Amino acid sequence: MEALGDIHLPHSENDRKEKLAAILDQCRAANAEAVLASNPETPPASLLPYLEETQWFLVLGVHPGMSGQRFQLASLEKIKFIRAHRRDAVIEVDGGMNDKTARFAREAGANIIIAANYIFSSENEEKAFQSLKEIGSLVRE
Repeated sequence: MEALGDIHLPHSENDRKEKLAAILDQCRAANAEAVLASNPETPPASLLPYLEETQWFLVLGVHPGMSGQRFQLASLEKIKFIRAHRRDAVIEVDGGMNDKTARFAREAGANIIIAANYIFSSENEEKAFQSLKEIGSLVRE
């Protein structure tokens, strides 16, 4: 594990749950951070077995693939679920983020917003970045 890096992002959709558990154990043994990623259509309750195994979660707001997809509102329920069960969780959201969806995600409990497409496809990148920065300071954790 040491040679592979300090942060690993296994997906909760791994159909071999024992393999996912082993990855989380290996990360812990190597003092590496495990960020559990989850697709939008995955039910929030499926994360329950892993809420004590890792503190960091990546909630995908779109199905993995092309950038520029619309944010799937079902991801907000997953953010709320994680936050309700793990108050100290680090929850990042990637996919479909813009100034509106980022506000929804922050209000649901997300700590980190990844919004590269929104920023870099904007006519004014600085203004787009500042709008996201304001959302971060307006919403209390």
